[in-house]
Amino acid sequence: MSLDSLLEAAKDTSVKVPSDLGNTLEGMVGDLERTDALVMEEKTRSPKRVRLLLSVASAAALLIMLGVGFTLGKRQKEPVDTFSDPVEAYRYLCSTLGEISSQMGKGVEAASKCADMMTLPGRILSGEEEQVANSCANKD
Repeated sequence: MSLDSLLEAAKDTSVKVPSDLGNTLEGMVGDLERTDALVMEEKTRSPKRVRLLLSVASAAALLIMLGVGFTLGKRQKEPVDTFSDPVEAYRYLCSTLGEISSQMGKGVEAASKCADMMTLPGRILSGEEEQVANSCANKD
């Protein structure tokens, strides 16, 4: 897949998101915030109550995560085989990896130009201020 086709796939709106998902998540976050506030209050009280509250909060968080995981897991689409010919699929894979490689090469090239500047704070802190200042002055 080319970068353009990946971007088009990301814009796919055929995956249905429950209309009340935002409200459900906001409610869960609010519950966790209230639980955190209770935990802070209980820390000043008996340690046994704090442990009990932490256990209940942990169990609630685990149930929330399991619920969200099962809900989102059911809504995912099955992958579709887009190539019937393995040779064609291999050629397409090679071209995609080549494109990725060329883009990464550009990034590595840009980062290598900045290699000296990445060590600049360490050199300044180690007492090489004059050398750093001189080298910067010579570059201008």
